[in-house]
Amino acid sequence: MGHSEVPAQDAARVRRALESLGRDKGAAIWLTYFGGLDCRQVSIELGLPEGTIRTYVRDGLIHLRQQLAEPAAPQLRQQLAEPTEPFG
Repeated sequence: MGHSEVPAQDAARVRRALESLGRDKGAAIWLTYFGGLDCRQVSIELGLPEGTIRTYVRDGLIHLRQQLAEPAAPQLRQQLAEPTEPFG
């Protein structure tokens, strides 16, 4: 199962958790984790410094892991815990 193939209930939880991050932080996570862009590409896309994007991604993933720590989303938590290469 790929990152985009999550059950509808888990997808809704992720959407709510991303929305709770705010527009720029949520977009940074979405573009790096689900969109496959690196931080440099995201910084260009959002018009923000690359270091800010790196911070948004790091802090955002921590926030998402905390928000999704409930037992209802074990598969999704496992996917978020898998190492990714957003800082390429």
